Amino acid sequence: MLRTPLRTPAVVTAVVTRLGAPSMQETRAAEWNPSGLSIPVLTVPEYCKAAPPYLSGELAGDVGFDPMCLAALAKPMPATLPGLLLSAGSRRAKIEAMTPDDQQQALKWMRTAELKHARLAMLCAAGWPMAELANGEFLRSMGTNGRAPSLLNGALFDGPDRGFLTIVFGLSALLEVSGAYYGSNGGDYDFDPLGVASAEGGVLPTSLPNVGQADRLALSELKNGRLAMVAVAGFVAQEYIYGNPVVMQTPFFFGR
Repeated sequence: MLRTPLRTPAVVTAVVTRLGAPSMQETRAAEWNPSGLSIPVLTVPEYCKAAPPYLSGELAGDVGFDPMCLAALAKPMPATLPGLLLSAGSRRAKIEAMTPDDQQQALKWMRTAELKHARLAMLCAAGWPMAELANGEFLRSMGTNGRAPSLLNGALFDGPDRGFLTIVFGLSALLEVSGAYYGSNGGDYDFDPLGVASAEGGVLPTSLPNVGQADRLALSELKNGRLAMVAVAGFVAQEYIYGNPVVMQTPFFFGR
């Protein structure tokens, strides 16, 4: 029997450099190249090979990555819906045709939305397993087999959850109408009662130096928030596929 050697698939190489003179667009590249093959396995559009010009790296967590050009969708609903039907290239052309001020406003809108979801996801990532640990019998009585209520698990709009969600949706609508989300810095509501981001009176003044402390905290918040969004999506998918609570699927962490 003849054995055909397996070829290793292409590896995406991303180079991100922020040191010195070269611009972000010049120093960041992401190309698909096969191992041992003379032709590319996948063809990457030209607009995906470099950071888009509207991502200058000034915002915390901006690494120049927006291959789907989602920044072009930065409009209140329902105006966003038609943009979803456009190709990534069309959205790229749309946002590049904007003035620099309009581009910055679009980025602030998207950053505010990202922070809002990231903060909610961090609460959810901690609260999800805690709810399953503390309310196992109650959740089973709701027909979810001990799983936290969700759109896929059911029982999300049953019982006391209905009243809680009504309050949450009402407060969210109030914030949207009042424009509280759209300050000069997306997600910054001048709320720091513990003084974490300041040099004087902060709870972590020794471990985090004053210089750039707020910037580092903003970056840390984004990194943890992005990870939390992935984690919560994983919780939903795991429980829907396997039918068991997350705390039972991970006995190493929760001893179930």
